[in-house]
Amino acid sequence: MFDQDKVSQPQSNNPYEGFPTRSEQIAGGSGIAEIADLADAADVLTKVDWTEVEAEQLGDVLREQAVIAARLASVDLALIDAFERSAGGHRVHGGSVVGWLAAQTGVSRHEASRRYVTAMRLRYLPETREALRHGDIHFAHAVAIGKVSIKPHLAWAIEAGERDDLVPAAKKMHWRHFRVVLRKFEQTADPSQGENDADLQEAKSELHFSQTFDGMFRADGWFDPVGGEIIDTELKRLYAQLLADDWTEARDRVGDDATTNDLRRTTAQRMKDALVEMAKRSSGARTGSLPCVNVHVDHETFTQALNEFVGLPAAYPAEGVRETNAGASLSARQIVELAMQGHVRRIVFDSDGQVLDFGQKKRFFTGDLREAVGLRDRVCQHPGCELPGVWCEVDHIDPYSNGGSTSIDNAQLLCGFHNRQKRDRYLSPWWDDTVGRLMWLTHPPV
Repeated sequence: MFDQDKVSQPQSNNPYEGFPTRSEQIAGGSGIAEIADLADAADVLTKVDWTEVEAEQLGDVLREQAVIAARLASVDLALIDAFERSAGGHRVHGGSVVGWLAAQTGVSRHEASRRYVTAMRLRYLPETREALRHGDIHFAHAVAIGKVSIKPHLAWAIEAGERDDLVPAAKKMHWRHFRVVLRKFEQTADPSQGENDADLQEAKSELHFSQTFDGMFRADGWFDPVGGEIIDTELKRLYAQLLADDWTEARDRVGDDATTNDLRRTTAQRMKDALVEMAKRSSGARTGSLPCVNVHVDHETFTQALNEFVGLPAAYPAEGVRETNAGASLSARQIVELAMQGHVRRIVFDSDGQVLDFGQKKRFFTGDLREAVGLRDRVCQHPGCELPGVWCEVDHIDPYSNGGSTSIDNAQLLCGFHNRQKRDRYLSPWWDDTVGRLMWLTHPPV
């Protein structure tokens, strides 16, 4: 995994020296001794001067720590499961493991509930439980698979799906792509499902907006995927304008060396002002035009959705797509209703996911071509970056200066930071058999 000799400090300053092992005084075999050893190891690690370790080694340690964290999460879930099952547990936790965890460990009730619920679900998900135990997946993967497993319309498919589709994908895929696999699994297992989920989302949608005693206003609420994306898209667009204004003001005030600390508004304040600006523009609008929602749906799925909407037999394709640009799944009814209301613009993709090709005559990605790239990629394509496409730049994969075409298949969304970083170093994925997971190799441009 990594060279421990390089990670450890010199012998004269070895943090492992002089610390007694508490487990030596505790009988082994029960797990108690091992927990004591783990606490000793944590004591040691907190005293390591990581600034003395080379950056490459720090990267190795961080990757290994992620695996250890996943394995510790599996221990946590096993402990909670055993605590809930234990014969004398009721006398300790009083029948509420969640309440006991929140009170005794200091975590929020929401976090305690998430751990408890996941532990209960993993009782019936052996593949997920084992993958987490070996550190092959992370806690977030286990939580997501657990949520899918309890949906009634997927009960018949979850056993095979967990073994053949979900866990293997979770082991190899970035979280962003794994979420797509989860949605595909739901659609493939029961292509006609979605109406119940859509009804629940609409029933849960609500907004509380009220004035407090001191004159302030408080907002809190939930929005369904369609309404939420309309608001989110416009908020981000206005936010970007306000951010540009803040940078202009800061540079005028302190010069070109201005940093984010010099901006006059915080991110949250800017988002609030964007919402106010949206309301101002709405009050002054007289055009009556409706906002546009981009819905990704293939032709066959849309045809079958129409059939279902009018009461005809529907046979959805296993690989069908039906989601908003933000990735939220839509029911057949929602798709058809949006189309009938004229809120949806149609973008045609070919079988390879390509939208259009402008050849090499254009230097910049503009207009429909830029929007096509945004519709396809949605977020920054740098590994681990989730910045929404509305704040990203469209980059030539093969540089234009090297003859790269300004076309959909040579384009990718990159945020400004990672687009600039690309000039100095590249990242390439490879499957590392020694650790059994996907890794990213940093190397100079080639």
